[in-house]
Amino acid sequence: MKAGGTQAQLAQELGLSSTNRISRWEAGLAYPSVENLAQIANYDKVTPHDLYPDLFDNESNKLSLQ
Repeated sequence: MKAGGTQAQLAQELGLSSTNRISRWEAGLAYPSVENLAQIANYDKVTPHDLYPDLFDNESNKLSLQ
């Protein structure tokens, strides 16, 4: 999340009613949808790869999305 930003600000930007999902993403307990990932990357002014490099690394793409 961008420096100085809060989970509440990001939740509002994503149209989420609470910060629960964001907390789970940050803890590595869940992953954002592709749509939310794109919005988060845009919000943070980074690429989705910067946020979750393991998802985009073809050689070590052993991450199981559930």
